Amino acid sequence: MKMRGEEKLLLVAGGTGGHAFPCYAFYKYLKQQKVSTFVVTDFIQIFEDTASTYVQAMPRGKRNMTFIRSIIRLAKHQFSIIKKIDPTHTFLFGSVYCLPTFLALVAWRLKGHKCKIILHEQNIIMGKMNRLLQFFCSHIITSYQNTTGIFPTIKKKVTHAGFLVRPDFHKRKIPPQKKKTIVILGGSQGANFFASTHFLKFWYYLLSEKEQIGKVYHQVPGVFVSATQHLYRKLNINAQTDEFFDNIPLIMSEADVLISRAGGSVIGEALSCSIPTIFIPYRFARDQHQLLNAQHLTDQGAALLVEEKDMNPQALAQMVQNIWGKSKKSKSMRANMSKLCKKNTCALMHKLCKI
Repeated sequence: MKMRGEEKLLLVAGGTGGHAFPCYAFYKYLKQQKVSTFVVTDFIQIFEDTASTYVQAMPRGKRNMTFIRSIIRLAKHQFSIIKKIDPTHTFLFGSVYCLPTFLALVAWRLKGHKCKIILHEQNIIMGKMNRLLQFFCSHIITSYQNTTGIFPTIKKKVTHAGFLVRPDFHKRKIPPQKKKTIVILGGSQGANFFASTHFLKFWYYLLSEKEQIGKVYHQVPGVFVSATQHLYRKLNINAQTDEFFDNIPLIMSEADVLISRAGGSVIGEALSCSIPTIFIPYRFARDQHQLLNAQHLTDQGAALLVEEKDMNPQALAQMVQNIWGKSKKSKSMRANMSKLCKKNTCALMHKLCKI
């Protein structure tokens, strides 16, 4: 049983790294503040304190009886966790992954217990689950100033806190080197495109500048790692190709150019490191949220945008050359990215627990 005034925070995030990593950033902050914090996730490997971390699978099925049974089963499990923790506040980080916990919280509150529900929305357009849950929460935290999909009467609940970024990300502390580092991240959605022949053709238009390329880090699905690495060997480019990089913060701190999808998580990380970035949004993302995320940054002069359907290898190679190193465009993009990067996101989120 919690003492009066004691905080117990429950964080719920899963499904994709785009939801789990912002949660992890807030979790690390709360641990540093010595706040009693518990996590429900299916990304158990990134959370160090297993004693306060609970595993929940993603709901199974798609709008059928299998899905409904899965939600009910998971909600019952979540209720037992909530009963054990008795949280004062629960932060839900989006997607259907959070639905079982929300239903368990409703049942918990109907029994007379108090627990505030706080939503986190990292994209510029509110996700479907958050659009539903906004009517039942105490606060909504957004990464973007002008997040859409929020009901007019709900806007008084909104706090614009900026992007949640893992604490081991930092701005580049060494000056740009003569040889450039290029990072290519496919993310968890639509990563196949970054291993396609059409995309990889852009390297042939950079061969005349090959002496300026020091290192390439390229994330692709596991089935394409060998073939992609073979191409780099053939072109005599120093590259590391993998399905997942454990040291992404270090890699991005060294990057001169980033080519990436445009999920909320990677955008926050790019802003934090002030990396000149070319976003190629996943064309099948729900509500085109990746395209809208990237468009917001390009409107602020903080990134370049290429739609997947319009991607031209020669034009992409030219864009890379235009933004690497000490070019005027590169300096301008870095400065504009710094303006969009809030420094106290976690503190602002935690402050809501005092209201």
